[in-house]
Amino acid sequence: MVTISLCTIFRDEEEFLPEFLDLLEDSVDELVLVDTGSVDNSLKIIKEKGHAIHYFEWINHFSKARNYCLSLATSDWILMLDVDDRIELENLQLLKAKIQNTDRDAIYVPYISITNKDWRNFKHNSTAIQNRLVAFRNHRGFHYRNPVHENIENVVEEMGGTFDFIKAPVYHLGYAEELNKLKEARNKNLIQTNYEDNPSDPENILNYCAMCWDDPQVPDLLRQVLQSGSNHQSYNAGSKLLTWMDDKGVALPDEKNIELSLLEIHARSGIVNLRRGRRFFAESKVDEALNCYQIAYEGMQFEILERLPREEILERLGLLYAMNKNLDKACETFREWELAFGRSPSSFHLLLKTLFAQRNYGTFVKEIQNPPKNLREMIPERLEELRNFLSVMQFDGQAEILNKFCESAGIETGKV
Repeated sequence: MVTISLCTIFRDEEEFLPEFLDLLEDSVDELVLVDTGSVDNSLKIIKEKGHAIHYFEWINHFSKARNYCLSLATSDWILMLDVDDRIELENLQLLKAKIQNTDRDAIYVPYISITNKDWRNFKHNSTAIQNRLVAFRNHRGFHYRNPVHENIENVVEEMGGTFDFIKAPVYHLGYAEELNKLKEARNKNLIQTNYEDNPSDPENILNYCAMCWDDPQVPDLLRQVLQSGSNHQSYNAGSKLLTWMDDKGVALPDEKNIELSLLEIHARSGIVNLRRGRRFFAESKVDEALNCYQIAYEGMQFEILERLPREEILERLGLLYAMNKNLDKACETFREWELAFGRSPSSFHLLLKTLFAQRNYGTFVKEIQNPPKNLREMIPERLEELRNFLSVMQFDGQAEILNKFCESAGIETGKV
């Protein structure tokens, strides 16, 4: 039977510790809890539950603290979670089953940052969704890097490790609205200090560029990493360079070479295919655009070094599926868009239009009664289109639902 050590570092987490321990303490073989200088009731909470506490003097370096935590673990596998992470019991069981049965070295799960600490009731109010490596084999020399925004994925891959994935979401509360500003300030100070101490270190450069996006030196700094860093660092730098060009509306002379460099490192590069998909979409090349956006979607799900624009990818992918007559897949994608970002006038219009094209009138009627709060921000032609769809249907209560929709939209039942 494979054993699991739950590892975490913490400081002043009295608010989050009780639920964290209640959820996880009986589901692992070992708890490794490392304090980095708490002055609140965190230590008391842990001691009252009968768990051991380890101590690491804080030196402004998250990876060193995490690596000390790893050095204390004795089980076969590490489960590395933060005290403000949450996972439902059924998903924890899925993750544990994957750990027991996989032949891989590390496991990713969906990692969802949410805007409210009431995670059970606000799981879909997310600020970011990515896949994060939370479980990996112990005693392999895997370790964290970087003083801030620390990661272990690059080390696992460089050491020949292999990866697995399980859809067992972990919800992160640490960037809930009331905590976000404090963490942003802390991270900025660490990034700035580390960059000033060692401005030639590739990881320090990458973190600095992400923080100081408007610094005119960003392109040159990223090129420096692109040309001299490891494959992971070069890919990250090239990805950021392309994103910087898109954000600033600037075309650099070596743009094509940067794309080719990324494809040499990763043949199915998400950022490169996203940019190509945009070009094909603008040229109305549906099949080519669909293929590129499908690969970009893979990048959105699984690439570690990129933060691809998830909302754009889901919207375009849904549109392209619809244009390609794959209406079931279009609906599925539009629903994923709404699940991640909430219902908007655009998602509402596209979902209803697809349902109408499917002749799925029952679901259409159900959905049109749940418009977004900012429905009136939808352009008039689209409001008119939805009204006309509803007008041609015949069912009990149609007139009442039509009138209610038009009232919510601020339009007349006869015309916009």
